[in-house]
Amino acid sequence: PPPPPPQPPQPATGHSQSSSAIPSRGASRPATPSSMVSSSSAAGSTNTARYVDRLISRANRGSVSQADVDKAQAHFEAARRANDAKDYQSACTSFERAYLLLPKPATLVSTANMYVKMGNASIAAEIYHRLLAESLPQHMHDFIADKLRVIQPSE
Repeated sequence: PPPPPPQPPQPATGHSQSSSAIPSRGASRPATPSSMVSSSSAAGSTNTARYVDRLISRANRGSVSQADVDKAQAHFEAARRANDAKDYQSACTSFERAYLLLPKPATLVSTANMYVKMGNASIAAEIYHRLLAESLPQHMHDFIADKLRVIQPSE
């Protein structure tokens, strides 16, 4: 199975996320959210870009077994239930786990949406920008561009 998703940097707004950090593959100890945040916005955007890089680069790029498809679907459904219950942290983690097993742009959009709901628009914007750089159907491109405009209206 793929490793768990990397722990995202905290938003600069002071919103908190779960204190249990998920260790990345090969890490001797998990990064804590406070260790990933800097008071400098440049450092924060660097951490955000690195986090999204790790998430995307760790996604399964090979053939996907039926077992992994089933696991990804189970994570996706768990994420939807968590979102319905307004448990956005759990939903985000489950969407990321689904994406790692079965990397679909729509799952990454759902992940970004959870970051918006948790008050971390910087990670959401980074994900949306990465998706817009990919070859996507026009309707999906337009949908993502609209999402981005909502969280970054001046851009």
